[in-house]
Amino acid sequence: MLEGTFSKLKNDTWGGRIVGHPRPGETVLIRKKDGTAQEKIVARILWSDDNISLVAFGNVPAGGEGRPAARPVEPPPSRRRDDDDAPGYQPLPDDVLMALYAASWEGE
Repeated sequence: MLEGTFSKLKNDTWGGRIVGHPRPGETVLIRKKDGTAQEKIVARILWSDDNISLVAFGNVPAGGEGRPAARPVEPPPSRRRDDDDAPGYQPLPDDVLMALYAASWEGE
């Protein structure tokens, strides 16, 4: 059985900080600061990382496992300096590029 401690949630209710990755509906053992322990049922996974899960307690909704753990986040689009795919974009001819390149080296 996974174990953890009580943790105050943003909605001012008590949830749990569990070592490991419990599933909704699973019973976990929660230890208080005074050393006593209570068994609680995980209702939802609010957040998790490699070692710890933050959970809400209560009844599991009928037919479901609650919200999924942390969802993968898509990385932001790369910040490209070129506009190759911009509407109306046309690349510069090679001779113009070479002239610009040569001009950038003049004076060094």
